[in-house]
Amino acid sequence: MNSELSTCALCPRLCRDRCPVSVGSGREATTPTSIMTAVLLAKKNPELEPQAAQAVDLCTRCGQCTSACGLDMPVVEMLDQARTILQPAPKAWVPPTIRGNARQVAIISGDTDWSPALEKLLNEDVATLHTNDFLGAAHQWRTDTREAHTAQLTELFKHRTAITADHICAQVIDSTSIPIEHLHSLLPEHSLPRWRSCHEPNEGRHVSTMTKCCGASGPLQNTHPDIAKEVGRDIARRLDGQHVYSADERCARHLQSCGAAVTGPVEWLMSQGDPDANR
Repeated sequence: MNSELSTCALCPRLCRDRCPVSVGSGREATTPTSIMTAVLLAKKNPELEPQAAQAVDLCTRCGQCTSACGLDMPVVEMLDQARTILQPAPKAWVPPTIRGNARQVAIISGDTDWSPALEKLLNEDVATLHTNDFLGAAHQWRTDTREAHTAQLTELFKHRTAITADHICAQVIDSTSIPIEHLHSLLPEHSLPRWRSCHEPNEGRHVSTMTKCCGASGPLQNTHPDIAKEVGRDIARRLDGQHVYSADERCARHLQSCGAAVTGPVEWLMSQGDPDANR
């Protein structure tokens, strides 16, 4: 790992313009190069480990740095490895309870229980799971707790299909063999232009911004919520007042809190009984 760290630390910051944290915050310390330098220095000088432990969380795990890298450096995985070394393991994950016996499980990660509206849309019963930690996502951002956490999830959802409105839960479930559907894919079309975030393919009618991640995801939001807000405000400025749709509910909520006019999949689902909503 040392050689990979050195490669990134010595790079002339070629990925900085693709990193949403670097662009959104405008801080030199948030560039992938600076973060890797902090980790490399901590390996040589243990007294610098506390600073490096904070630096590795200046990341949304969007992967834009690797996409921009001519050497395809696996930056996200490198930071996951560094996080495992520099930070204490999170508390053991206690799986939430799935309520109901239906085959499909709606994962509710916000304040709004959208399962009744989903049942109406699908014309069938839906079980529910409420999570306040996005299905223990922090355990997937390390290399030591990932495997056990994946096994817990697999056992929790066995023989069921997960339906989620936000990408961070989808990423966690993608680490397992659990069938998954995105709420967005179950909804009717709408007339709003779509803002495509970092995890969506860049195709179809959409609104472009220079960086595609709003800062709502990954370790950044957990450890540096103030900087996550700066990233969200940068995207809001780039949207310039345009009302857009985001297929990721967590992105939509975050961008709304940063002043952007954004409709997410839950709001769109809940408005299906009102023909004038979102017009």
